[in-house]
Amino acid sequence: MSKYKTYYKLNNLWWSYEDWKDEPETCDIHGPFCSSCYSTMDFPESAYTVYDNEYIELNDGWGGDVTCPLCRKKVRLKNSLEETRREISLKIKSGIRSKIEKISLEEPITDVKVRDQDNKYFLAAKIGQKDGKRVGVVYFGEKDKDQKKTDYSQIFIDLDDEQIRFDKSNKNPKDILSKLSIEFKKSTSETKFD
Repeated sequence: MSKYKTYYKLNNLWWSYEDWKDEPETCDIHGPFCSSCYSTMDFPESAYTVYDNEYIELNDGWGGDVTCPLCRKKVRLKNSLEETRREISLKIKSGIRSKIEKISLEEPITDVKVRDQDNKYFLAAKIGQKDGKRVGVVYFGEKDKDQKKTDYSQIFIDLDDEQIRFDKSNKNPKDILSKLSIEFKKSTSETKFD
C-alpha cells in the first residue's frame, strides 16, 4: 500500500507527501511522478552534486528536464526543484486552511438572537459569524405545527459585504413579503415583490 493518500498535479507532474503530516513543509514534498504512469521521474546527472566521487546529492536549486523511466515522457520543470516544492507546499497548506472554521477577532464575537410571534406569524433573527464575516439570518413565515422548510423564508444578510441572499430550499420571500428593505452602512437594498 502506498504511503501517499493524495497526489497533487503541478507542472504536468504529480507530487505528494506522507499524509501523517498536518501541513507539509517544502522538504516533505515528494516527487515528481509521471502524470501518465505514476513512475518516479529520473533526473539527469547535471541535477546532482558529487562529493569525493562517492556521495551524490540531488541539487534543490536545479531546474530542467525530467524523464519517466517507463514511458519515456519528458517534462521541463518551470522553476527549480526547491521553488516547485515550496509552491506545492504553500498551495496544499492554503487548501487545508481554507476548510478550517474562521472567526474574526476584529469584530466583537456576538450571538444576537431575536424572536417574535403572534397567533399566525413568527419572526426570528440572529447575527453571528461565518468564515470570519458577520452574517445576519432572518427566518419568517406562517406558524404551522407541522412546519417544513417550504413553509417559511430564510434570508441571509452579509453585513461585511453588504449583500442579501435567500435559501432557495425555503419558501421564496416574495410569497410572503411585498417589499424588503435593508440599510447597510454604505448602501441600501430595496426589493419590491409583485
